[in-house]
Amino acid sequence: MNEIYEDISSINVDLERIVRRTNYIFLLSFLGFKATFDKNRELCEIFIRIMHEANQVKYSLRNLTSKL
Repeated sequence: MNEIYEDISSINVDLERIVRRTNYIFLLSFLGFKATFDKNRELCEIFIRIMHEANQVKYSLRNLTSKL
């Protein structure tokens, strides 16, 4: 029983690291979007797509951690 708890705790810590990294990716893409706004439409669209995907990963992981 104790081994199962340790495994779940380890997974939860790893998922939290991934969520933090995903937040960092979102922030970097937001800064890139802000820097290229009204200068390069294609690049802005790429940054928006990255922000969208990062949010989807973050919320999927949050749902997963809430079920553990």
